Amino acid sequence: MNNLIFIGTNNFAAEILEKLIKKNIKIICTITKPDNEFGRGHKITKYPVKITSEKYSIPCITEEKINSLESENKIKHLFPNLIIMVDYGEKIKKNIINIAKYGIINIHPSILPKLKGPTPIQTAILNGEKETGVSIIKINNKIDSGNILNIMTYKIKKNDNYEKLFKNLSRLAVTCLIKTIKDIENKKIIEKIQKIKKSTYTQKIENDFYKINWNDTAINIERKVKALTGIKYPFTIFKNEKIKIVYVKLIKRNIISTPGVIKNVNKNGIDITTKENIIRIKKLQFQGKKIITVKDMLNSKKNLFKINEFFE
Repeated sequence: MNNLIFIGTNNFAAEILEKLIKKNIKIICTITKPDNEFGRGHKITKYPVKITSEKYSIPCITEEKINSLESENKIKHLFPNLIIMVDYGEKIKKNIINIAKYGIINIHPSILPKLKGPTPIQTAILNGEKETGVSIIKINNKIDSGNILNIMTYKIKKNDNYEKLFKNLSRLAVTCLIKTIKDIENKKIIEKIQKIKKSTYTQKIENDFYKINWNDTAINIERKVKALTGIKYPFTIFKNEKIKIVYVKLIKRNIISTPGVIKNVNKNGIDITTKENIIRIKKLQFQGKKIITVKDMLNSKKNLFKINEFFE
């Protein structure tokens, strides 16, 4: 199929866009949001989809309002057969949906109708799901609610964190997308209506979520660290210093103690009490420093963490 437009913004969309290009899928144009302020320094930064588009010399339109008459006219003049949308997070109106011959399809990294919303990869890990996947749906005027065109599943592995699951699902998404495009072109698609009663939704991940609560169970803390790996690491406070927690291991051992107390420190890690079982910190990051293993940290800060001291 020719005359494909790709709409998206962030890393998941950019990853899929690049993989499509490498598979020789011809994208005539991309659409993303205007450059915006990101990070502490409020530096004006391009969205990842724009960066990828420029890397491969693909024309990129930046639109503040995707549903505007101006956007509609720009898209109409490209005569698209199909529009692919990934990670855009905005409702699309009928005037835009109806432009392309085959409409707009959306990739969502979950098995819809489960985990609708903006954080399906993180939430799958936080929930301890055994299986997730990618869904390709036909866009309607509600977010993540269109008819399902295709689904491919993925068994979550024990060591999958956000970064690994992100990569695996983006690869699966491209495989699923290419098959779906061929099936649309060959009129082999059978649309399935989503069962709304089976809908579940993703967790909100806001600033206060990143602080580790030692009163939680060890399994939930381990899942939190895995779910945030590669995005923005969770943190704890120790002697008024903020320390990011990069990698932990659950140790099945119950100790009668206040949660957050250090019970052991050695080259294997720092053992911390929780509501249930022990969390062993294996990698961490001090403010302004690189990520370091506890084993290497002990070479320079041997007496920093002492037994029976506690994390806030």
